Amino acid sequence: MNTPAYEALAWTYDTVGTLGLPLAVLVWLTVVLASVGLHLLLRRCELLPSERRWAVGVGLLALVCHLQDIGLTLWTTPDLAQEINPIWLAVVQAWGVPAAIAYGSSGKLLLALLSYQLFALYLVQRRGMYPAAETSAGFRVFWAAFGASPGLGPQRFLSWVNLFAFVFPLVAPLMLYASLLNSTDSPALLRVLPPWPLVCVVWVGAVAVAWAVLTWRAWLRWRGRVLG
Repeated sequence: MNTPAYEALAWTYDTVGTLGLPLAVLVWLTVVLASVGLHLLLRRCELLPSERRWAVGVGLLALVCHLQDIGLTLWTTPDLAQEINPIWLAVVQAWGVPAAIAYGSSGKLLLALLSYQLFALYLVQRRGMYPAAETSAGFRVFWAAFGASPGLGPQRFLSWVNLFAFVFPLVAPLMLYASLLNSTDSPALLRVLPPWPLVCVVWVGAVAVAWAVLTWRAWLRWRGRVLG
């Protein structure tokens, strides 16, 4: 499909491919260090039972999405000869197929763990950023006051961190759509399915809207309990 979106995607893949093995190692180490850092941070936080259940559920969803992605890849091309991910290809060229499979599998498991940790962080952090219960219940009023409590740090920065912690884990379901595109041999079906870049933009936008609405509604429930 020769569209600007796909051309931009191809350019990105080519650019990443030129960075090769150093980038692949850097990406893996970044995920490891992020997971370790979040583990240490969450040890200092009190995760409510309901929050833990939600975080585990999101982590399991991410795990299913990541495992089906790598499973379909290995079922379709066990030797990774048809793989187009430039990071995986760099590992294949440098260390061989077995090392690349270990790299990809461990990376998927780490991403699922990171999804659990980030969603847990979102849940814990939002409680600390809630406006006072006496604040008006309006959506716009809530977001103007979200994270504005003294001592929390830059309000806008913390809001972006909270958004990222919500969105990142819920990007994983996009891989289900990617698997659908990669596994079908029907040109007719591919013509009617929305293009991958468009689906990514719409999905991420929808998840961001869900973050705004669900965070506000969670505060309303908390506010109702506080005010009785």
